[in-house]
Amino acid sequence: MSKIKFVFLIAIFLFSIENTNAQIVNNALQDSIFVIDGYDNDWNGVMHYNSSAKMIYGLSNDDKNLYVKIKIDDEVLQKKILLTGLTFWMDTVGKSKKQLSVTCPVKRDPQIMNKEMNNRQKDGQKKNADSYRELVNSKFLIGLVDMEVEGFFKYPDKVVLNNKNDNGINVVLHINNSNEMIWEALIPLKMIFANPTEFLNEQQNYFSFGFETGSVDFESMNPQGSSQAQGQMGGRGGGGGGKGRNGMGNGQNPNANPERMQMMQAMRVPSKFKVKKASFVRK
Repeated sequence: MSKIKFVFLIAIFLFSIENTNAQIVNNALQDSIFVIDGYDNDWNGVMHYNSSAKMIYGLSNDDKNLYVKIKIDDEVLQKKILLTGLTFWMDTVGKSKKQLSVTCPVKRDPQIMNKEMNNRQKDGQKKNADSYRELVNSKFLIGLVDMEVEGFFKYPDKVVLNNKNDNGINVVLHINNSNEMIWEALIPLKMIFANPTEFLNEQQNYFSFGFETGSVDFESMNPQGSSQAQGQMGGRGGGGGGKGRNGMGNGQNPNANPERMQMMQAMRVPSKFKVKKASFVRK
């Protein structure tokens, strides 16, 4: 074997080790009480950033629960989540398949979404950022938001629950005063693993997980075309008629505004990423 070929093979080997290790995300130990409320004061986990999805994420656990947290400051991504949903999924054997999942909020029906936008225009109801934030926060805090769960021991088939309930899985989304969206979930380990203690005690047990939003089909929202539907997207959360935040009236051609065109394109494509290898920690 030539010296050049040998060096090349060594380089490939080292590169594969580096990338394999880079894929491993270790949970942090949640050794204090963690309340699912969308605030930062009780989180013990390490947070990571995925630049392609624009999500800051972290997982922690104790001997009873898995805790999941996401922080998002990108306004377009926040709108996409509120309109099309956010899914956290897991694969308990580390094969990067969507074995079980929690979706909250769920994707809204495009026609209903468009009807609500039209009604706001007709009634002259334009919500500012503060009032809209309070509305979103209160619905999640009270537990009035639909949540879909699937693949768990208690819920093998897809079922719709309230985001806060007494059945184990709980999710809360909160937009703080800095306009950061914080998404938190609590999932009992006994709903994920047949024997949680055995899984935690085996250091070589890995799992995969990921996050994924839906996408917006502007044509489905409005039979008259995406231009009018996109005109109704002005302002946080799609509220209000008149001029949007870019000074462009409803119904005008979005091609005239590059920023709005960029937002449209971003809303059409799901934001997602996955972690191929992750591990739990023991007390």
